[in-house]
Amino acid sequence: MATEWPCRCVMPDLSGLANNLLGDWVLSSTFIASFPPGPAAFLVSTFVRLVEDALRSYEEARSRLETASREEHLVEFVRGCSDMEDTFWVLHRATRVAVALVRSPETKLDYSQVPAEADREKLRKMRNAIDHDEEPIVGGCAGKGDSLALEVRSNEMSITDRDGVVQTVTHDQFAGWIRTLHALAAELIAHPRDWAK
Repeated sequence: MATEWPCRCVMPDLSGLANNLLGDWVLSSTFIASFPPGPAAFLVSTFVRLVEDALRSYEEARSRLETASREEHLVEFVRGCSDMEDTFWVLHRATRVAVALVRSPETKLDYSQVPAEADREKLRKMRNAIDHDEEPIVGGCAGKGDSLALEVRSNEMSITDRDGVVQTVTHDQFAGWIRTLHALAAELIAHPRDWAK
């Protein structure tokens, strides 16, 4: 008797966002304008690179997860979940650098240009759970009801954090975090001098 496929994963398509942020940053800073020299300039280049990495990782994971769920291909679905875990990791790094840019005395950025504090905290907890998911598995907690690895469902993703709390984010929320950071990166590339003090 055949079992019903558990997930019809449909995630926001971000392929329309500019995906060559690093190349755009190099061209702009070489031929048009760049952020003034100093610690913030290095933060900007690091941020742009990480946002590009997060967008690329998300789109690869989204494509794999959607194709795997449509074709009911379990191994590819598990690989897509692993790719999405990588996306959480790099998106968390990009968010931390974005906050450092906001806090920098060399910029005019503010917190409205990054994901909200509650969203950043959720991302941190989910990233930490992903980063340390082997600890409860090695400790014998697997198979006892907690989602020890990232679980991707039709409309959301979840994982049990290190405090035993299930953390959940919808696909729309997660894609929104990427869009927010991408918009900031694009603005820093196009108008670097506008955001420097």
